Amino acid sequence: MELHEDTAVLVSTGGGKSLIYQMAHLLTGKTVVVVEPTVAIIHDQHRSIVESKAGLRSFALTKDVTDLAEFKTHFCSGVIDICNLCQYSFIHLVFFMNLNVQLLNKFLIV
Repeated sequence: MELHEDTAVLVSTGGGKSLIYQMAHLLTGKTVVVVEPTVAIIHDQHRSIVESKAGLRSFALTKDVTDLAEFKTHFCSGVIDICNLCQYSFIHLVFFMNLNVQLLNKFLIV
């Protein structure tokens, strides 16, 4: 991350992949956006972060457009550290970021 280069990581189940993006937030201070393949994983990761003692503020964003509006409100107020979302919501989020170019530097997408 210090070199600002893209990185690919292959880790087995239970190998600590979640720690990678949790540390990314702690090291950069940026809101980390994590694109997950299924809604079940989104909710599982969100629950894991909320139940952890790290004090991170998490937001689970699925296909509900209402959630996207709520995310925008929370993000603009600076109250989200990590956002787990699906591919559909990611497309909407990218559109939102393009409309608000000044917000692009606040995101770290993993």
